[in-house]
Amino acid sequence: MENSGGKTIDLALLLRALKRFWLLVVIMGISGGLIGFAVATWVIKPVYKATALIYALPSGDSQNYDESQADSAEDAQKGNSKSEEKPEVSRRQAPDYELQASLQQVTLVTQLLPDLQALLETKSLRSRIDEALRAELGDEFAAVKGKYTLSAQLKPRTRMVEVSVLCGNQKMAPKIINLAAKIFCHEAGAKLDMKNIRVIEEAENAGKVSPRPLLYTVSGLLLGLLLGMGIGFLIDYMDKSIRDIKALENDFNLPVLGVLPEVTAGNGTELWAQDTKSTFGEAVRSLRVNVEYLLPETGRAKIFLVSSANKGDGKSSVMSSLAVSIAKIEKRVLLVDVDLRRPRQHRVFKLSNKVGLVDLLVSKKSFDELVHRDVKVPGLDVLSCGTIPVNPTDLLGSRRLEDFLREQSMNYDYIFLDAPPTLGFADPMILGNLADSTIITCNYKSANTDKLRMIIDRLRKSNVRLGGLVINRFQLQNRGDYYYNYQHYYYQYMPDNEQDEVQENEAQD
Repeated sequence: MENSGGKTIDLALLLRALKRFWLLVVIMGISGGLIGFAVATWVIKPVYKATALIYALPSGDSQNYDESQADSAEDAQKGNSKSEEKPEVSRRQAPDYELQASLQQVTLVTQLLPDLQALLETKSLRSRIDEALRAELGDEFAAVKGKYTLSAQLKPRTRMVEVSVLCGNQKMAPKIINLAAKIFCHEAGAKLDMKNIRVIEEAENAGKVSPRPLLYTVSGLLLGLLLGMGIGFLIDYMDKSIRDIKALENDFNLPVLGVLPEVTAGNGTELWAQDTKSTFGEAVRSLRVNVEYLLPETGRAKIFLVSSANKGDGKSSVMSSLAVSIAKIEKRVLLVDVDLRRPRQHRVFKLSNKVGLVDLLVSKKSFDELVHRDVKVPGLDVLSCGTIPVNPTDLLGSRRLEDFLREQSMNYDYIFLDAPPTLGFADPMILGNLADSTIITCNYKSANTDKLRMIIDRLRKSNVRLGGLVINRFQLQNRGDYYYNYQHYYYQYMPDNEQDEVQENEAQD
């Protein structure tokens, strides 16, 4: 379905939000039910109803009815004298007259009902009722003065009128309605010309009509559930974190190339420091496979730019792990630290940063003098940043860097460029046009989808070719996600002895 703004509202997202906050919805529902029961039991004052039954028939109708009866009797006598001539007609007409008269009486009483109700609401009648109650109840009258309501209602298909009182005093309600019914009959006979009106049944007790604890409990439960769902949807709408990987791919129209789990601080996140059968290592190898098939073979190096949304997202660790993983399959890899503001790769690999890319671009030193060969694994070369320049953006936009990448692309299978964060810097837009594909790394715990969308739009407007996203520091306790299920399956598929080793390592952590 679609809203007024034209944006598609996916019902699955609403159901996901309900699934995410089901406990909140249940708690709010139970709380609402308990509050409704408490309000109905202890907060709202009870209201009681007592009813008296009145027979009502207009005087004119009574006279007409008697005359009709007399005429019927006279006709019946005449009919007896002529029974031999018309026996069947006399039998049929006598019951019809009685039925018509009865229906006419019921109709007249129904028409007079608004008049009876209006009479109950007159000040003169209320004054007489109050005077009678004061005389009979004495000091107790102060507790009910002005705190009762009178009403009249026709009993269906009869000439009976139910006169009721609503009062907060259960003991006083029958007394009030019985006195009110007598005074009401007297006033109706005088003012509405109803001589045949009388009380035929007085009220003996009063029943509680409100509040109804069950109704309040159910209403509170439903309101609590609705409020809980509303709060859950609002929190889910305001939450800009990464909640669903598949939804992230659909929103940005970009594939998620890899999801790297969060590891303990003591183990680090570099692939070579991990057990070869660790969850992190397997995640990096999955990322490697996706990156390998991201671009077609062209006979030269595939140049990838790796950036991030914010600092601290772990792009340098992700890139170093990816470079090592690719080098382990006997590929020639060059890792260039083009973050000329806060270089990191020399610290990751524990290399000297006295000279590097900056010296290559501003001096006549050759690449062979500056590059670190076969770092950690054979086939991996690293070119650190070197001296931090004053004007990094101008240096990265120079023609010499473009010529350098073109030259080295003939000597390597992969070239990775470790760029600064995209948010707030123009460097990734400049470097993105030199690369074949750009990969965005984001921290699962601190990522903001609005910022990611802004970054991706900014890169696309600069004609940067985007390859995909890498989710770093993913929390495996997010059991509802596809990637958790994948990691769980990987663990279950391990041999028994290797599972034991992993369990021992987890127990030690």
